[in-house]
Amino acid sequence: MDSTFSQFKAAATLSGVIPCSKTLLSDQTTPVQACKALRRAHPDKAQFLFESVSADQSMGRYSFLGADPKITWKGYSGGTQVHYRDDSTKDESISLPWDATLREWLSSKTWAESIEQQLQSGGFHGGIVGYTSYEWIHELEPIHSKEDTHVTYDTDKTIALWMLFDEFVQFDHVKQTCTLTKLVFPEKEDLSSEERIKALYDGAEKALSALASCISSTEASLDTLQPSSIDDITFDSPFSKSSFVEAVGSIKEHIHEGDAFQVVLSRALTTTFSEESLRLYRALRHVNPSPYMFYIDHPEICTLVGSSPEILVQVKDQTAVLYPIAGTRPRGETPEQDIAFKQDLLEDQKELAEHTMLIDLGRNDLSRVCQHGTIHVSKQMEVEYFSHVMHIVSEVKGTVRPDQDALSVLKACFPAGTVSGAPKVRAMQILDTLEPKPRGPYAGAVGYFDFKGNMDTCIAIRTFIIEGDQLRIQAGAGIVADSDAEAEFNETLHKSNALRQAVALAKTLT
Repeated sequence: MDSTFSQFKAAATLSGVIPCSKTLLSDQTTPVQACKALRRAHPDKAQFLFESVSADQSMGRYSFLGADPKITWKGYSGGTQVHYRDDSTKDESISLPWDATLREWLSSKTWAESIEQQLQSGGFHGGIVGYTSYEWIHELEPIHSKEDTHVTYDTDKTIALWMLFDEFVQFDHVKQTCTLTKLVFPEKEDLSSEERIKALYDGAEKALSALASCISSTEASLDTLQPSSIDDITFDSPFSKSSFVEAVGSIKEHIHEGDAFQVVLSRALTTTFSEESLRLYRALRHVNPSPYMFYIDHPEICTLVGSSPEILVQVKDQTAVLYPIAGTRPRGETPEQDIAFKQDLLEDQKELAEHTMLIDLGRNDLSRVCQHGTIHVSKQMEVEYFSHVMHIVSEVKGTVRPDQDALSVLKACFPAGTVSGAPKVRAMQILDTLEPKPRGPYAGAVGYFDFKGNMDTCIAIRTFIIEGDQLRIQAGAGIVADSDAEAEFNETLHKSNALRQAVALAKTLT
């Protein structure tokens, strides 16, 4: 529903966030086309695109995207840099960690009561979008407490990037509409008279018209799906096969000594990539559709292109939800093969034991921020189907305590057990001595926080990290007491296959 001045005026309070919106028919425009149009309009600015493909391979209902953020928060070791698009004189360096800085800002903003009813429908109504790198753990836990690390952790490196997009587009694929939204954050002087409020409203309407004109100027093209081979792309790795095998042996020694039950060892692959990064998103969207598809491009930092199958943690209406995923089989070529693979998966005691461990990890993480007696397993060991594989999935829920918030929940659950191991802190200490380079965004969190205290984040796996003309992918294998080093090495290659295929396909697109 389009915003009216009377609604805008009723919502105009100093702490209120006022969304001004316009809904258009979008049956001739796609989110990718709109994303390309925003790139042409804002060639040197950050932008994002979030989409979803559900487990049954159907397209998620909503896609949302935006460009040119109003505020950008860059988290570093022990501090945060804040950049304001409209007034760089307000830019500041804060000694608070990025999560505390975001909490302070979010706590001062809320939806005005008069528009709460408008926000009951699903989708994204505005908030802070971005990612947190795996290296945030160095701010949270004593990772170096037991052994000296050989990984150089650059404290000047960005460990978190979060952005407020005050203009964004949401596609509803069921209704074939797109809703354009302009968020207005009134200052005290803006509310001094009806005339000033009307000027705010007129400015928002003008911005919406410009946004509509921008995404209406899309360029449609059809690319041939040319045969492409991953063998045509050369990938290098700082982690040789022999070093990986040696690291597996070291982990197994730790496990036999009782230090850990499982450690998730990962291996990075790198190559050069000079094509437009959005082509890579298009290719990945085709090759490996997943529940969490994301494209985050910040020209000064990096570009993330991902198709994660796994939620890290969600918070909605003070309920925190984790979805442990462990246990994998390929999809069958026929329904009968699917059933056979599913049965084999559910009878694999090693897979079931690993999954049970992750459920216990999830319960433990939520116990740090949820009310006593509210944590429960609402779905246990069900098989869900994805585009290329099937996984065992469970669901763990808890009610967030009144003295905690979404950022507290992310902090308690970070990083996911599926990318670290168990016990989590000791597993990460071991990893820090074995993996040759910092993980960066890999195994971190990607998602958003909204103005109602909700959060939705996924684990940054099946993800490309692009810095300049260097592209990196990374995949891990869960090492346990009876792991075969050769098989675990091959698992990291298998998990990266879809991403390598996407690189090959992207190089053929226009």
